Amino acid sequence: MTEKYNRYVKTATREAGLVFSIRVIAFILGFAMQTLFARLLGADKYGLYSLGLTVANVGVLFAVFGMSSGQIRFLGEYLGKGEIGNAKGVIFSAFQVTGIISIILSVILIIFRRFISIRIFNEERLIDILPWFSIILLLYSFFNLLSGTFQGLKKPSVFILYKEFIERIIRITLFIALYLLGYKLIGVIVSTVISSILILLFLFIKIKKYAPFIFKPEIKPVYERKKLLKYSSNMLFVSFTYFLMGQVNRLILGIYLDSKSVGLYTVSDTVAQLSVFFLMAFNSIFSSMISELYHTGDKETLSKLYSDITRWIITFTLPITIWVLIYSENILEIFGKEFSGARWVLVFLAIGQFVNAAVGSNGLMLSMTKYQRFEMINGVFIASLNLGLNIWLVPKFGIIGSAIGGMAAISTVNIVKSVEVYILLKMIPYNWKYLKPVIAGIGTAITMIFLKNYITNLVGTFIMLAISFVLMLGILALLGLYPEDKEILKTVMKKFFKK
Repeated sequence: MTEKYNRYVKTATREAGLVFSIRVIAFILGFAMQTLFARLLGADKYGLYSLGLTVANVGVLFAVFGMSSGQIRFLGEYLGKGEIGNAKGVIFSAFQVTGIISIILSVILIIFRRFISIRIFNEERLIDILPWFSIILLLYSFFNLLSGTFQGLKKPSVFILYKEFIERIIRITLFIALYLLGYKLIGVIVSTVISSILILLFLFIKIKKYAPFIFKPEIKPVYERKKLLKYSSNMLFVSFTYFLMGQVNRLILGIYLDSKSVGLYTVSDTVAQLSVFFLMAFNSIFSSMISELYHTGDKETLSKLYSDITRWIITFTLPITIWVLIYSENILEIFGKEFSGARWVLVFLAIGQFVNAAVGSNGLMLSMTKYQRFEMINGVFIASLNLGLNIWLVPKFGIIGSAIGGMAAISTVNIVKSVEVYILLKMIPYNWKYLKPVIAGIGTAITMIFLKNYITNLVGTFIMLAISFVLMLGILALLGLYPEDKEILKTVMKKFFKK
C-alpha cells in the first residue's frame, strides 16, 4: 500500500468513523423519536405529518437547485488545488441561488395550499398545516445546502452531529412539552420548526471555524457561475429523479390510499434505511475524495479506494440487513401493534436498499468525475420505472405493491450504474477479497435464523442485532483479515482508545 493511499484511508476512516459514531447515537435517538411520534400521534396523524414533510421536501429539492452536489464537486477540486477564491465563490453563489428560490417556493406553497390539499391529496386537514411546512421548506433548503458545504470541506461529521443528533434532542423535548399541553399534530410540526431554526444558527457559526476564508475580505471570491449552474442544474435533475424514487411512493399512497398507509410505509422505509447506514457514512467523506483524486489524475488510488470501501460497506451492512429481514415483525411492533402488518413492506424495501449499499459509491463515481450526465439518465430511468411500477402495483396490492416497485427500481438502476462505472472509468470494485464477507454473511444468517425461535421480546430483538455483528466480524477474523483491513482497525483503535 502506498503512503498516499494510506493517508486517504486514514482520512476516510477517521471522518467516516466520526460520522458512524454520531450516526449510531443519532439513529437510536431518531428511532426513539419516530417511535414516540408514531405511538402518540397514531398512524393517521403521523401519516399526515409525513405527507406534509414530503410536500415541503419537493420544494427543498428545487430550492437547492443541485447546489449541494455542486459544492461537494467543486470544493473538493478547488481546495485540492489550493484555489481558495474559487472555493469562496462556489459557496457564495450556492447560498444566493438557494436563498432566493426557497423564499419564492415557500410563498407559492402558502398561496396554493388549498389546491394541493384538496385537488391532489383529497386531504382537507392539510390546508391549515401547509403554511407551517412552507417555513420548514425554507429551513430544510439551507440544511440541504449546508450538508454539501460541510461535505465539501471534508467535515460531514460536524453537520451530522448538529442536524441528526442535537436537533433531534431539541425536537423531542419540545414535542413532549407541547404534547403534554394538548398539542399533538401541531406540536410535532412546531417542534420541527423551532429545533431547525436553532440548529441552523449553530451551523452558520460553525462554518467560520472550518472555512475561515469565507470571512476574510482580502480573499476575493472568484465566481464561475456558468460552470457551477451547468453542473448543478444537471444534479438538480438527478436529485429530482432520485427524489421521485424516495418520495413518490408516499405521494402515490396518499393519492390512491390514505394517510394511514403513508404512515405504515414511512415507518417501514425508516427501518429499511438502516441498510444504507454505512454507505451514507462513507459517501459523506468519499465524495470529495473522488473529485480530488480524479481531477488531479490519481486514478490508481481512486480505484483501490473504491474497491476497498465498497467491501467495507458490504461487510458492515450484511449484519444489519440480515437482522432486519429475519426480525422484521418484531422491529415494527416497536412502533405499535398496528405497524406490524407492514412486515413484507419492510422486507422488500430492505432488500432494495441492501443492493443499493452492495454496489458502493457508484453514483458518486459518475457525478464527481465528468460523467454526471449519465447520472441524469440513470435518474430518469429509476424515476420512470418506480413511478410506473407504483401506479400499476399500488391499486392492485396497496403498500406492498409500492414496496415491490421501489425494490425493483432501485436494484435495477444500481446494477446499471455499476456497469457504467466499469465501461466509462474502467473500474470495478469486486475481486476475490469479497468472498470472505459473503461466507461470513451466510454463516451469520444461518445462525440468526436458528436463534429466532428463542427471541420473544423487544430486548431480545435488539440483542440479536449485536449478536449479528459479533458473528459477522468473528467469522471474518477466523477467515483472516487483509492488510488494509488491519490498517483500518489500527486507525479505529487509535481513535477510540487513545490516551
